[in-house]
Amino acid sequence: MILTINKTPVNFLQSFVDNQIKHFNPQNQRRSVLQIMYRISTIYLQYLRDINRSRERIEARLQNSLRNEELFDLMAIQRGLVYFMMSLKTDKMVLATLVRTNFLKLTEDELDLLDDIQIENQQAIEMAEISNSIINETADTYSSIINNNMNGVMKFLASYSIILTIPGLVFSFYGMNVALPLADFKLSWVVTIIISLIVAAGLIYRFWRKRYF
Repeated sequence: MILTINKTPVNFLQSFVDNQIKHFNPQNQRRSVLQIMYRISTIYLQYLRDINRSRERIEARLQNSLRNEELFDLMAIQRGLVYFMMSLKTDKMVLATLVRTNFLKLTEDELDLLDDIQIENQQAIEMAEISNSIINETADTYSSIINNNMNGVMKFLASYSIILTIPGLVFSFYGMNVALPLADFKLSWVVTIIISLIVAAGLIYRFWRKRYF
């Protein structure tokens, strides 16, 4: 007999029960085990493709707006990929042991099927590793983008705070109770405004040349 023990229902096993798998014969226990293992490997690939599609959708949303929600979703996918890789690498060790020892006494045809299972398993491992690497690179890229945006905002605010400080300095000089040039002139307040605007314009031009904003 072949016994499967699990705490919750496993959907893919129902396909064997319903005879949806071609050439599945429970009387041939060794080949049946290999067919179940092959089915497991293909299902891993199916789920990994679904994960990749989810990752691409999240990255598309990130291009439009940088929000914590998308970054948390990427972290959740990456966490799932870690478990996938752990499981796949454990399966790889089991498959390698079967090939090395052949304690099931597999025939040539069954060994060929086992090779196919190893290929599917290796493809799943590589797909999971590539997806994990892409998520790492994406997270690093968007982290750099966020830092650059923050630096740009801080540079912008610092530049404008300096520019807005100039009128205050000029007006504070002419607010002192001491004799100052043009203090008795009727339009001295216009002169102070003009001086402030000239100095501020000079700073704006200089900051623009330096690409501060």
